[in-house]
Amino acid sequence: TESLRVVALSPKRLVATFVDVEESVGAVVVVNVVHHLVDQWELNTGIQKVFNVKPTSNSDLAALSPTTALIAFVDDLSGQVQIRVLRVNGDGTDDVTFGPVENVGYGNFTADSSTAANATHHRVSVCALSNRRALVAYGPINGTGEVALILIDGLLAERATRLPFRSTNMDDLHIVPLGDTTKAMVVYRDENDGGVAKSQEVDVYEDYNGFSYKIGPGSLVTITSFQTESISAIPL
Repeated sequence: TESLRVVALSPKRLVATFVDVEESVGAVVVVNVVHHLVDQWELNTGIQKVFNVKPTSNSDLAALSPTTALIAFVDDLSGQVQIRVLRVNGDGTDDVTFGPVENVGYGNFTADSSTAANATHHRVSVCALSNRRALVAYGPINGTGEVALILIDGLLAERATRLPFRSTNMDDLHIVPLGDTTKAMVVYRDENDGGVAKSQEVDVYEDYNGFSYKIGPGSLVTITSFQTESISAIPL
């Protein structure tokens, strides 16, 4: 497997997305956590379900509710950054429903011999602002990164608006919410600036000068003065 990501929908349920390298597809597995005693528990792993039948890379997901999550990934054949909602039905692990695919952005996310990018690096990230809104950030190889606001209604997810970043060739990219439904932070490695780590604040505005939604760039901060690898970020 590649591009493995895991989130907790609840204290008793996990969801993992990954790329099945042998089949070249994007897949998801639901895991139920069963507690027997204080120090005894087991993991009941469900059957692998495919969310993208085409070659896939850079998968990520964010929990929306105890039964739903938003999956973001790259369809390598088209170069599209795509999203779809996952819903787990009932108390088991094998009954899942996927919403329709929505295109969010476009770019080259697959390294080849002509680039210095590492194919295992993380160029797509998603975070939930609420059960109805999420942000998807992505950084194409040698392209301008963007963040998109996603509106969710049941199994439907659609892009409302998007904002270009100030950096290009963003890698090890992670977007995390900052405690409310209107602000997030993007942490990444800037390949076009010597591989230093940077953070970009993102603000979401409603009813902005006649627009239903707008994304505004906040402060951009350089975190390190040296090249970095394997950046990760989580919300506290």
